Order: sequence, then C-alpha cells, then structure tokens
Amino acid sequence: MEAYEKLEAQKKKKMERAERFGIPNKELNDKKIKERQARFGIETKEMHEAKRQERAKRFAMMDDAAAVGLTTEEVEKKRQERLERFGATEVEEALKSSAEATKTIAARRKSKMARKLGKKMRGNSVS
Repeated sequence: MEAYEKLEAQKKKKMERAERFGIPNKELNDKKIKERQARFGIETKEMHEAKRQERAKRFAMMDDAAAVGLTTEEVEKKRQERLERFGATEVEEALKSSAEATKTIAARRKSKMARKLGKKMRGNSVS
C-alpha cells in the first residue's frame, strides 16, 4: 500500500506544479474541458447517462406498479379520476380534434398524390 500512496502523492505533486506553472497536461485539460462543458451547457455522454439514470429512478415507481400488477378496478378508478380532473368533454373534444386532424392530413396527401399523377399523365400524352 505504501508504494501506491507514494505514487498518488507524486501524481498530486506533479499536478500542482503543472497547474502553478501553466504546463499543459492531459488531466488538467480534461478537467478544464469538463468545466467548460458544464458552464456553457454542452451536452456530453456523461450528461446523457446521468439523465437516463434520473429518469429511470423517476419512472421506476410506474414500473414497480406495473410489475406488482394493478387490478382492473384500480385502473378504472385511476381513469375515472383523470376524467374528473380534466373533464370528460375536454377529453372527447381532444380525441375528436386529433381524429379530424388525421383525416385532413390524409386527404391533403391523397389530393397531392392525385395532382402529381395527373401532371405525369398529361406530360406523357401524345398530341
């Protein structure tokens, strides 16, 4: 253990010297880069991994509930509470508007394709 402690002490001494005299070294550069990334909000792999772990912790409760298995009565109770909270009419209106939006998008695509096909057909006709 003494050899390891001596090695660490030497490393620390070299780092302090490099920092004091401004000597570039890999460990200092990495440290500065990480500080800069944090300061300017540059996303890194480590930040993404930390976010994933945080989300996993946050949503673990849902997974636990799913693993335990909610009864159909509990699920229905939760749905009913949600309907009461947001209102049944708002939920129905939201569903209708999303269905209508989907229909209009499909209609637009269909008419656009028909126009394209029509132009191609007119362009291929022999006069």
